[in-house]
Amino acid sequence: MTRSQIRTQTMNIAKLFLFYTFLLSTTLSVAQHPIYIEDKFNNVKRIDSLTLELIESTNSTDKVNLNQVSITEELFSQKMSSLGSKFNFVYHPEVLRQIQYMNNPNSQFIPKANVKKEIYFPIFEEILDKRKLPQEIKYLSVIESALNPDAVSWCGATGLWQFMPGTGKLMKLEISSSIDERKEIALSTEKACNYLESMYNIYGDWFMALAAYNCGPGNVNKAIRKSGGKRDFWEIKHFLPKETQNYVPKFIATVFMMNFAELHTFQNHSYSVCKLVPVEVNNGLHFDLVCAYLNWNPEEIKEFNSFYKNNYIPEDYNNKKLYLPYNSAMQFIENQDSMRFVQENCVGLNTKQTQKVSYHKVRSGETIYKIANKYGVTADDIKKWNKLKTSKLPVGRTLKIVKSELEAHSIELKSDSPNYYFVQNNEESLELINIKTNNKIDLEATMMANNLYDITSYIHKGRLLKLIPTTSTIN
Repeated sequence: MTRSQIRTQTMNIAKLFLFYTFLLSTTLSVAQHPIYIEDKFNNVKRIDSLTLELIESTNSTDKVNLNQVSITEELFSQKMSSLGSKFNFVYHPEVLRQIQYMNNPNSQFIPKANVKKEIYFPIFEEILDKRKLPQEIKYLSVIESALNPDAVSWCGATGLWQFMPGTGKLMKLEISSSIDERKEIALSTEKACNYLESMYNIYGDWFMALAAYNCGPGNVNKAIRKSGGKRDFWEIKHFLPKETQNYVPKFIATVFMMNFAELHTFQNHSYSVCKLVPVEVNNGLHFDLVCAYLNWNPEEIKEFNSFYKNNYIPEDYNNKKLYLPYNSAMQFIENQDSMRFVQENCVGLNTKQTQKVSYHKVRSGETIYKIANKYGVTADDIKKWNKLKTSKLPVGRTLKIVKSELEAHSIELKSDSPNYYFVQNNEESLELINIKTNNKIDLEATMMANNLYDITSYIHKGRLLKLIPTTSTIN
């Protein structure tokens, strides 16, 4: 029996011992003192926490305290071989240098990724498993975007897997004024897998495939020729662009650090760790309205769904979905029809898209990609609007920018159905809203319906109000 099997068996026996010990003590306690039923549930929680503590202490032997242990070739090989990966992880001075850099106390690169991996890795793992690809590919997104779906590089590469606009369109990802599927979590992962798999089929080596992902197959082929026909990353490394020379060692170091290094957990994050699931959406939907109706944190929902550029799911989009934490997904499914009804009867809500033209004067140091990112459009869009043949921009050139925005409807109360109003800034009161409706709100009834105490106090942004029209409005 291997050491791993012995450890697993010991853990299982200990878990069973803990469970039956607490179960027995709880049963005896409840039998003698029926009023202590609540203690039974507290003990169950204790069982869970103690089991978790046992698992963590058992697995801690796999970790390496980098402040106390030097990483030798033997230690590195022993740890990495335990992954059973299709990647041939080798010990190399460049890898060690990257590990030392990541272990710097001032660097939060790995601690942040260790928090976010609980959200995104399950989605990656399911796709990789289905396609029978190495699970370690998921770490590529860590060095590409630090697991941020909304990441945009200086040159316009976007999303978890950092696709350039041209690459995204080549892969048939929709990039428009309202949608950017490079930020769509599962779809962009599928496309990244397509690319990596095609590169592996060409070079027959996963590190060569990673190099091609970073600098393109053209540069890899050039490096192969300069090396005299070698097809191993380490043998062609010095003929590759500088960034790609560091890319593969950084990938290997990331795999090591996120699997074996003992690090302090990074706590400064704005959302709790959750299981993220995709939910189909039946109709066009306004993010802010959903968050107000279900009392959600809008920043969290927008991060997971940033491929919708205007915080609105267009009705004509064919792949309508939301990525939500599991409990929120269940809540959304239960309330989707109700939210559609509320949206259809929401007065003054921004739902109609219109195009507005603005102009930008090119300043020194600005690129077409920086300008595109600033306005939430693509570089190709800017070239099309301004009839540009290249991406080079002369300083002082005035560019036309066409931006899709949501247009606000006038506040017109309906007399034959409930009326809802979404508060869109922090300087609105019931008195001001009533003025916008030409004094058609029954103020007393509306205050009671929304637990408001006066008509002049400002209502916080994001609140959903139910407006009761006056009797004269109905008649």
